[in-house]
Amino acid sequence: MLACTYFFCLLCGYYVVRPLRDEMGIEGGTAKLPYLFSVTFLVMLAAVPAFGWIVARAPRRRIVPVVYGLFALQLLAFFVLLKMPISRAALAPSFFVWVSVYNLFVVAVFWSYMVDVFSAAQARRLFGFIAAGGTIGAIAGPLLTQSIVRTIGPTNLLLVSVAFLLAALGCVLLINRQVERHGLPPAADHAQPIGFGVFSGVRRVFGSQYLFAIGCWVVLGNILGAFFYLQQQIIIEATVGSPAERIQLFARLDLTVNVLAIILQLLATGRIIQRFGVGVAAAAQPALATIGFLLLAAAPTLAVIFLCQTVGRAVNYAISNPARHALFSSVTPDEKYKAQNVVDTLFYRGGDAAGGWLFALLSRSLGLEIALIAAIATPFAALWTALAIALGRMQESHRPATEQVKGVAQPSSIS
Repeated sequence: MLACTYFFCLLCGYYVVRPLRDEMGIEGGTAKLPYLFSVTFLVMLAAVPAFGWIVARAPRRRIVPVVYGLFALQLLAFFVLLKMPISRAALAPSFFVWVSVYNLFVVAVFWSYMVDVFSAAQARRLFGFIAAGGTIGAIAGPLLTQSIVRTIGPTNLLLVSVAFLLAALGCVLLINRQVERHGLPPAADHAQPIGFGVFSGVRRVFGSQYLFAIGCWVVLGNILGAFFYLQQQIIIEATVGSPAERIQLFARLDLTVNVLAIILQLLATGRIIQRFGVGVAAAAQPALATIGFLLLAAAPTLAVIFLCQTVGRAVNYAISNPARHALFSSVTPDEKYKAQNVVDTLFYRGGDAAGGWLFALLSRSLGLEIALIAAIATPFAALWTALAIALGRMQESHRPATEQVKGVAQPSSIS
């Protein structure tokens, strides 16, 4: 129950502050977003190996309270700065990058800690229940933000997020006390460190046609995802004038995405992967992106971008992202750990940065309108779809004949 509450508080606190991050992206200037994507990429490249180096030398159950305590102090520092007579536009870029990096760690640190304190048998029995706590938190967070932002103001949302983060920290301390009382489960201390083997993973990705194809698929998807996000920010900036109203809209978007994703996970994910295979499941989001770009090319409006982002993100979380993790089921454990770590960091955030600069080239340097950019992106979304289908076929031939796909990856990804 403590672990479930911990995950609830963690994701609820994050989703309280996430809409404020998106608002800061607008207040800092949408033209600066490609720079912020690049800074996030560079900070992540430094932070992930550094954190992995620390984790490799100390038990995660000791490090996690320190990490969350530092995150809480940093949130309080942003709160103080935003209350001071300093331009919000000046603080917006650093806040945007900070939340983006925090997003990278929040779930990864949680699951690595869970692996430390639960045995394999306990994990099989409890992780589904624990994940449900995070799911509820991912719904409660944006719902809370949507309800209170006009009453307390955008800046005070940081205090709400801090409160949830401190509650998560309290859960960690209570779990640690139980661990000290009852001892660690067998082999729990042997969990792989986060961020370890980055350079070895790069060699494995570029040395394997299959792994390199997965990396290319992730990069292409994130380039197109950056296009959708930047189009969203531009349209919302032009359509919605008040910061509080924009934060409400971002919270409503997160809430709708998370509710729809849960419905799809319960009703569709397992059935689609089992019946049609990993390739078709991975192609679900790219196919919808192709349709979405066509709609934006015809009508670049708030309603259309809201529809595209809601359905696309929900399908990604519920179907395509688990399928992406399942693509690694046919490689060796060493390749799976090291290569997947590289794809999920270097390729993933690198695609964001590349997408930001390509969009800036088209919109600012060439002066193209959103509708034309969407039309240009459409064939690349179709290529993304075709690559997903090809990856499904490659996985079938790459996988040993005796293996069977037994399930989908545990829910772990937020953005």
